[in-house]
Amino acid sequence: MPGLQEKLNLLRGLLDGEAAYAGPFAVTVDVTRRCNLRCIGCTVHSPLLNPQALTNPPVQDFDAGMFEELCRELRTMGTRSLLVCGDGEPFLHPRLFDLIGLAKGSGFRTVLITNGTLIDETKAAALAASGLDLLRVSLWAGAPEEYEKIYPGTNPAWLDRVRNGLRLLASAKGAHRKTKPEVMLHAVINRHNFGSVGSLVDAALEDRADAISFSPLHTASGQLSSLGLSPEDEKEVLASLAALKERLRSSV
Repeated sequence: MPGLQEKLNLLRGLLDGEAAYAGPFAVTVDVTRRCNLRCIGCTVHSPLLNPQALTNPPVQDFDAGMFEELCRELRTMGTRSLLVCGDGEPFLHPRLFDLIGLAKGSGFRTVLITNGTLIDETKAAALAASGLDLLRVSLWAGAPEEYEKIYPGTNPAWLDRVRNGLRLLASAKGAHRKTKPEVMLHAVINRHNFGSVGSLVDAALEDRADAISFSPLHTASGQLSSLGLSPEDEKEVLASLAALKERLRSSV
């Protein structure tokens, strides 16, 4: 966490309005634009927003040498956390674990966001040994029929692939006697999955995730309004989340 002096420097810069007296406390790095999915809510690859979206665009991966230089510069500015993600799927970056190593070697709390489809036994073992602090797995579907709607053109059996990857990681952490990376499932609530928040919580518990989070779908200035929730749907989701919160609290 930022110290008092760092917070005061940040406030000083905000009040000044002309100069910054503190660097960013956390930085997000998009390491690749390549992706193996076309999620309906993705601003880059959604077939609803961009029917001609390229699965493998010309601009592909963040250069590892540039990433190392970025880490050095951020450390001099007092940055504490690095979020590794992408307009695509980070596991498609050929040097992802080198990037994680550079981030951890620079002293950052390091978070990786992934769709989870590419975690096999080898990658699970590498994650357990990497020092990564948090793995956030974006999983929007609680059932195969939802997966097919939310990830069009993808085999709905990939839902099982994601969940198996989580179990492999849990086993690898156990084998290495590691508690990290912590695992968080994250779901964006939309018209296709709002009735399945309970199934997603079940998945988190069964696959030994450490946490689960939800957020509403951003409709991209109305372009995805057909995927949004009605007021009645929102009430149902809120009631479900309240009940699930009590259930989780009582199970601790």
